[in-house]
Amino acid sequence: MSNRGKESLCLDFRKPAGREVLEKLVARADVLIHSFRPDFAERQRLRFEDLAPINPRLVHYSVSAYGSDSAYRLKPAVDSVIQGVAGGFYGAGEEKDPPIRNSLPIVDVASGMCGVNGILAALMERDRSGRGQAVELTLMGTMLNFLG
Repeated sequence: MSNRGKESLCLDFRKPAGREVLEKLVARADVLIHSFRPDFAERQRLRFEDLAPINPRLVHYSVSAYGSDSAYRLKPAVDSVIQGVAGGFYGAGEEKDPPIRNSLPIVDVASGMCGVNGILAALMERDRSGRGQAVELTLMGTMLNFLG
């Protein structure tokens, strides 16, 4: 069964009361995962360097379209946009065919699989060193890796 035993919480961490709850959760968390654009994460103090003082053992996993240091860091994108920008539409069909959009969300699925590997590696390092880790994944990086 998918999501069995999962609990959820709706939280406005932009308000002081919400931020307080967020920090209490971070203090006892193993992993924090978010997919906010880098500018939003910076403004809301959700980056690894913002949260590590609250929990030095935290594994902080962030996913964005192009990465926190990219020239495109503020551009949003979804699976099909990344497939197109990376040239993935040219990899389907025959050589003389026009670009073909893959209807499967391969970037989203592959990013999830790659991301869990990064999280597990960071948890192993944390168990060895006692220090939390920052893990960053980009949808573009995932697609380019698959095209290779």
